[in-house]
Amino acid sequence: MPFGAERLARLLDAADPGWRGAQMAVALSGGLDSTAMLHALAAIARRDSLALRALHVDHGLQPRSAEWADACRSACRAAGIALEVIR
Repeated sequence: MPFGAERLARLLDAADPGWRGAQMAVALSGGLDSTAMLHALAAIARRDSLALRALHVDHGLQPRSAEWADACRSACRAAGIALEVIR
């Protein structure tokens, strides 16, 4: 089964049956894995009233780290999820 909102919801149910209706934060690096997680959780949040926000650490260790932060802002804006960028 491919990864998506339904599979993630089943995995969360198995790990913590009380997670629905909770508050959750997703760590967002801007890479493919965390972006896929963002979109799966955003779909769940819309469906199940999950309070979701995203966090990105702009570490400044790479010359293009600000571009990664901008990409995270764009992804969160598209997903309708609030983002906090920590610098």
